[in-house]
Amino acid sequence: MNTVGNLRMGSLRWLVLAVIIALPLAGCETAPKALDGGDVIEGQRIPLQRGENVAGQWSTRDLLVDYRYSVAQDQIDFAAQVRFTEMVTMGFMTLDRFHLKLYWLDQGGRVVTTQGLFSVSQAATNDEIKFQANCPVPVGAAAFALGYSGDLHSQGLNGGTYGISEVPTTAIGGRAR
Repeated sequence: MNTVGNLRMGSLRWLVLAVIIALPLAGCETAPKALDGGDVIEGQRIPLQRGENVAGQWSTRDLLVDYRYSVAQDQIDFAAQVRFTEMVTMGFMTLDRFHLKLYWLDQGGRVVTTQGLFSVSQAATNDEIKFQANCPVPVGAAAFALGYSGDLHSQGLNGGTYGISEVPTTAIGGRAR
């Protein structure tokens, strides 16, 4: 292949990569991903309250989420601030990717469906991440739970990537608390 062809292929690769990187979600995924109906541990369930400005806090060993939501008709407006714990910020400088997920639950705590709530790539672990999302509330949803996955990156001598995640169900690899 000639030089011009090589440049075009290289440019095309960069364009495809840029598009993939630039697709972080600004709100809920439009096509919720269904699960096989895992049960969420009772302490991880957040009752769905109708009305305005319901506030709460959710934390794990990796992060703290201060959230506020309002439910009107069949929509939830969700706003949150994510901060990583000292365990994360002391050992890792950057967040290569992070996905926060909403698990919709029925009365018995079984997962009805999940929705991506927020995604980000390339952020500093000591940054506060703020976001807002508007999502449809599934029929039969009585509560929700939060979960996440992500990759942290260390810049030290033994630099590398470390995966973090929290899945609140017992059926698909979650941890009992």
